[in-house]
Amino acid sequence: MLTGIEILKDALAAPFTKILQNGGLEPKDYTLDKWGEGIDVTSGSKKVMIDTGIIDPLLVTKSALNNAISVATTILSTDCVISNVRE
Repeated sequence: MLTGIEILKDALAAPFTKILQNGGLEPKDYTLDKWGEGIDVTSGSKKVMIDTGIIDPLLVTKSALNNAISVATTILSTDCVISNVRE
């Protein structure tokens, strides 16, 4: 029943996880508790992102989420899917 919510939660967390991994940090060691808080991957410390000049482009994130929902809707409404898995 909550499968869709879990999928959305994982999709929204994926960029955060990937940025930490690319910075050489372990994602499971970091949690964010306050709105506007983030991780500065150069130092590995929590900071208020706007105060440090790090701003997430909301439009890019919103467009990516809308595109992912569109793809998911298309997959759910078709009889088959051909996927090219990249590794």
